[in-house]
Amino acid sequence: MKDKTKNILSELESGYDLIAGKFSSTRAFMWRDLGFIKNMVKPDDRILDFGCGNGRLAGFLGGNFSEYMGVDISQKLIDFAKQRYSSEKTEFIKISANAKRSDRATKKECGRTSFALPFKDESFDIVFSIAVFHHFPSKAYTQKVAKELHRILKSGGRVVITVWNLWQKQYLKYQKKSKKEWIDAEIPFKSGNKVFQRYHHPFKSGELEKFFREAGFKTLEKKEGWNLVYIGSKPVVDK
Repeated sequence: MKDKTKNILSELESGYDLIAGKFSSTRAFMWRDLGFIKNMVKPDDRILDFGCGNGRLAGFLGGNFSEYMGVDISQKLIDFAKQRYSSEKTEFIKISANAKRSDRATKKECGRTSFALPFKDESFDIVFSIAVFHHFPSKAYTQKVAKELHRILKSGGRVVITVWNLWQKQYLKYQKKSKKEWIDAEIPFKSGNKVFQRYHHPFKSGELEKFFREAGFKTLEKKEGWNLVYIGSKPVVDK
């Protein structure tokens, strides 16, 4: 992983801790165009919320799951999640965006990629990642995370990925003029006298799907509006 990627990921960790209180107050409810999520979950599902923030998804689902695991790079947002949504069926843990090894996963599992989640193969029935992937600073890193989500998802399981649609008029001014394949944008978030310049990548139409198809997923549905949504499944392999 290049130094630029590592630096941006480190800035995301410290930046979200910096604005955690104000940011959490803006994430009290699920966005209207993502309301369909509730109908995708079954009572016996084991859920991973990748980039859970303050845990609002757990609250939105109202306990209609077997287990819910929320992970995020911000310890302060994890603390908010624990305060609001702790129960016998929920767990929240802080992870590192630069994670390479974990005591909760085997050496074989972690050795497959330079990014590793602390879970065994095929641990979850459904994985949600809401407004997270647009923060990833390179194509290579995005590919690694997509493959890691494929690893920890059960065969036949589903993944729901959303990113902001940054091609809307109000966001275009933040994009940096570049001939590079990976377009950058920095969108400020102000909390008191603190300003966090959040890194974003504006995904083009079909780009998000391409990453997940290459990671081994089968596309089930795509949506485009205020958010770009990818819904895929991990094919069942005949043994």
